[in-house]
Amino acid sequence: MADFEDITGWRDELEAFESTEEGRKFFGRYGMGAPKLTYEQEVRFAEELFRHEEIHEALKKSAKFVKYLDDNPDFGQDDEGFWDLCPVEDNKKVEAFKRWYAMKQNIALGWSTFSAGKRLAIDVANGETNAASSASSASTSASAASGSASSASASASAASSSASSAASSATAAQTAQTAAEAAQAAAEAAASNDAAGISITAGGNLSATNVQAALEELDSEKAPVSAATTATSALNKANANETAIGDLSFALDFIATADLSNDATVEFTGFDPGAYDAYVFVLGNVVPSADGARLVVRLSNDGGSSFRSGASDYAWSTHRTQSTGSQDAADSSIRLTSQAVGSASAEHGVSGRLTVYFPHLSKKTMLDFYGTAPENSGTFMRCSSGGQVNVAEANNAIQLLFTSGNIESGTMTMYGMRNA
Repeated sequence: MADFEDITGWRDELEAFESTEEGRKFFGRYGMGAPKLTYEQEVRFAEELFRHEEIHEALKKSAKFVKYLDDNPDFGQDDEGFWDLCPVEDNKKVEAFKRWYAMKQNIALGWSTFSAGKRLAIDVANGETNAASSASSASTSASAASGSASSASASASAASSSASSAASSATAAQTAQTAAEAAQAAAEAAASNDAAGISITAGGNLSATNVQAALEELDSEKAPVSAATTATSALNKANANETAIGDLSFALDFIATADLSNDATVEFTGFDPGAYDAYVFVLGNVVPSADGARLVVRLSNDGGSSFRSGASDYAWSTHRTQSTGSQDAADSSIRLTSQAVGSASAEHGVSGRLTVYFPHLSKKTMLDFYGTAPENSGTFMRCSSGGQVNVAEANNAIQLLFTSGNIESGTMTMYGMRNA
């Protein structure tokens, strides 16, 4: 097992590995269908987030923002001030540490990998803050009952899933009760915690009387890891390649991946109607060589020997956040990005998910795309789009390209959605 006592240089080590072919394959192997982790692995990751000061400080800022979002459910990314409050760099640091940790442990990394462990750490971090605040507040009047105040502080910090409730009870009680009464209120709130019993030890480890109950409790809440990031899902369900999204459960198989470098197009031909009903393509940092190009897609009915490109072969519609979007009922390709994509050195391309539905049926093949990208105007877009082939036919290959120039860099990975 890797030694995590000294993590000096972890960022440089991660970046060096990501730049290698081995690293690109390692991180591009899974999207939504990564193998399920054990409860112990999730808890171990949560422990590491507390063990190192640099990561712990970033986690606490992320946790504070998550708490704010939990308390203000109507506040979202489109609201004024969201990105001023959002600790973007701290979120990125925690996510980068997750990738490095997975690399060091040789754990297959998917979208939901460590999500329960991270949520556990966030809940404990928020509990730490609230419990500490409660203990400090209670200490003002604790001289007459220091033993009771100490007991309240220990109870609050020993039950992270109810620490916030305990802290609120203690603070409210302080204004109208003696320190002993506040301690009793905190102890009663802590006693209401269920079998999970999550706490932090002096050495920075997480402790739970029932680890499985703790993780299942988090899973049942279906709370997002962070509203500021797009990796939001619960623990993977059932077998190693089964994915849970909302109330839907389906199985994905890895088919192929492509690392791009100044390619005119990227094409995937691994369609198998006997095995798959639909296909998911995960795009990571796909950058155009020409500033201002749009990402588009074309389909084939002959296994990729040719791709439809007639002036009226496709229909599409796109939508950009805070924009009415655009559409075309007759075009030579399906537009995925609503706006022109930037290609400057600080603009890291298109990332998102493309899904093609039942292309093997002799009907008009339909697809949709959800993603993000920097616009060449300097702003940032979150876009969604959908389209269809205007001819009823079976399709068995796909081609992605930009409307001008080449694909400078990026990764695309293809998964098949099993039909049995």
